[in-house]
Amino acid sequence: MGKPVGPEGEKILVHAAAAYDPSQGWKGEVRDLFVARGRLSEPFPDPDRTIDAEGRPVLAGGIEPHGLFACPGLAFLEGCSGSEGRGDIGEGYARMGYVHVHQPLATLVTAGLVRHRLKGLSYVDASYSVALDLRDLGGLVRAGRGPEIGRVARELVRVTGGLGIFLACPFLKHRQRHYIQKNLTTKKVLAALSDLGDEGLYPVRILGYPGLLDELAERPGKFHVCGLGRVLETHDGLEKCAAFLDRGGRADLGLAVGEEEFVISCLPEPAAGPLSVDMGLPFPVSFSFRRICPGESIFENVLSLLCRAEPDWRLSLSVSGLTGGLGKGRPELLARFLCELHRTRGGDRPGCWDAEGLYALARLTRLEPARSLGLEDMGHLRVGARACLVVYDLRPDIREDRLAEALAECWCLVKDGVVIREEGTFTDGRVPCRVVSPPGRMDGVELRGTDLFENATLRMENLGVAGIGE
Repeated sequence: MGKPVGPEGEKILVHAAAAYDPSQGWKGEVRDLFVARGRLSEPFPDPDRTIDAEGRPVLAGGIEPHGLFACPGLAFLEGCSGSEGRGDIGEGYARMGYVHVHQPLATLVTAGLVRHRLKGLSYVDASYSVALDLRDLGGLVRAGRGPEIGRVARELVRVTGGLGIFLACPFLKHRQRHYIQKNLTTKKVLAALSDLGDEGLYPVRILGYPGLLDELAERPGKFHVCGLGRVLETHDGLEKCAAFLDRGGRADLGLAVGEEEFVISCLPEPAAGPLSVDMGLPFPVSFSFRRICPGESIFENVLSLLCRAEPDWRLSLSVSGLTGGLGKGRPELLARFLCELHRTRGGDRPGCWDAEGLYALARLTRLEPARSLGLEDMGHLRVGARACLVVYDLRPDIREDRLAEALAECWCLVKDGVVIREEGTFTDGRVPCRVVSPPGRMDGVELRGTDLFENATLRMENLGVAGIGE
C-alpha cells in the first residue's frame, strides 16, 4: 500500500535516470527528478511514489508540431487510408512518449469543428493554428499595410483560440482573367507579413513546397516552414535546407518513413492528383499517399540533414501526415537517425546509439517544437516546468533491430504529474487532456470592422468556438 494521495496529486521521485535536456546541457548524467503539484520540483523528502529508472534515459514529453488530426474532410480521408481513429492517435502518441500534438490547419469558419475533434484525442493535449485567407486580406497586402494585417491576425487568433497564424499558400492566383488584378505574388505577401507590428504573431507558419526557401531568403526568421521535407525532394534541396537553417530559418521536417501517410501540398500550379478535399481553405486541397523507404534519395537527404544539424538550428521533427507516422514510421526514422549519427561520430564504438544522438533527438522532438509553438513550460526538464517526462528502455547494449521498438513503446510516461505508463504498459492514471489556447477573451469585436466580414454569410453568432473565453 502506498501513501494516501492528497488533492494536490502525488509527489513523485524519478530515481537514477539518465537525463537529456538541451536547455540545460544535460547529456545523460544520472539524476533524480522530483514532481509535485504537476510540476518539476526542487528536491523534497518522503515521496508518495518512487519510479526507479535504473539508469534509463529520461527526456521531456514529446511534442508533435505539425500533424493533421481534425480538419474538415478527414472523416472521408480516414476511410480512404484506413488510418486510425482519433482516440487511437492519442494513444499511439502516448506510447511513443508524446504529450502534445499541434494541427496547423484551422480557419475562422472551421475552428469550432477543429476544436471539437481535437478534444476527442486521448492522453495528449492539442493546439492549432488559424489560417489567413488572402482573399480577405488582398487589399491590405497590395497596399503594404502590414500593421493592419497584424491587427486582423491578432483578433483572428483571439476569436478562434489558435496559438498562431498559418498560411497555406503565400500567393493568390485567380483562374478567371477578370480577377487577375486581385492576384498576389509571393514576394508581395511575404513582405507584408514580415511587417505585422506584433512580434507575438511570429513565426508565421507556411506550408512548405519546392521554391519556397528561395522566396524566404531575405527574411528567414519571420516564418516557420511546415514540412521542410518537401524541399528535400529536389536535387539541390539538401543544401538549400541547410543554408536556410544556417540563416536562422525555422522549420519542421514533416516526414515519416516506411508507412503510407497522407500528404497535402501547395504548389504555384495545381498538381494533378487522384482526388481533392475541401478542408476549409480558399481552394480544394489535392492529396496523395506516399511511402518513403530507406535507400531512396529523399530518405538519405533526411538523414544527412539531421546528422549535420547545428545546435542553433531551429529545426523540429514532425510527420505532417494523416496517421502521424504511428506504429513504425516515426520510431523507425528516429532509430535510423540515432544509428547513423552514432556511426558518423562514433567510429568503432560499441552499441547503436550514444549520448550525443539522444541529446540531439531531445532538441528535435522536445525543445525546438515547444519553442516554435510558444510552450514555454514544456520541452525541457527545468524546475517549474510541467511535469511531462518520458523514460525509454534504452540500454547501451540494445540491438539495432530493437531500437525502433524501444522508441515506439516508452517504458514510463508522466503527464502533468500523473503516471500514464509504467514498465511499458498503460496504467489507470487519467489526466485532463486540454486544447491549449492563448489567454484572453475571444469576443471577435475587432473582426466586425474588417474585410473578413464583408461576406454576408459570416456571422459571429454562427462561428462560436465552444470552450473559448469561458
